[in-house]
Amino acid sequence: YNFTQVINITGEAIIVWSPQCGQANASNGDVSNYSTFPANRTIKVAVPPSVTINTPNDGNYSSSSDVLVNFSVTSRWTPFTSFACGIWSNESDGIFSQRTGSFFVTNGTYDQIYGFDQQQEILWGVRCSENNDGNIYNFSVSRTIHIDIVNPTISVSSPASGSTNDIPMNIVFTATDVNLNMTE
Repeated sequence: YNFTQVINITGEAIIVWSPQCGQANASNGDVSNYSTFPANRTIKVAVPPSVTINTPNDGNYSSSSDVLVNFSVTSRWTPFTSFACGIWSNESDGIFSQRTGSFFVTNGTYDQIYGFDQQQEILWGVRCSENNDGNIYNFSVSRTIHIDIVNPTISVSSPASGSTNDIPMNIVFTATDVNLNMTE
């Protein structure tokens, strides 16, 4: 026989259990003869921390490769647990993976300066795991950042330098940006 029992657990817990089965029939007067599973089983239920990026905003443009990342890590079940956090991105090789060494935090809001190494649109996020059990982890929602550390080139074609012009005067120029192909 296979039996299933659903246990509704609302938070972190360590559960020790052992099944007990009985058989009642006419030959034993409908009295159950119980037998217990030979050993207790222990289940650890763990809830991962919540990881939220506060800044920079999704889709942000940065003219510096060094970006201040502000994020929050919270766990109502383990408020004093240390978490190992790292910044993940798809820069360099296009594979979403950890780009920083771990830095350790507890419940709260943190600032971390991260140096993006590509001038492009980058998908990134923060991953935090319990310091004592790396299998209990969570990711922030991924964000996109645009890194462009090269200023656009501006070329003025009219009026000529040093010329005298009437008002209103037309200024003709072209702005180009080789990295993101964006000009404003």
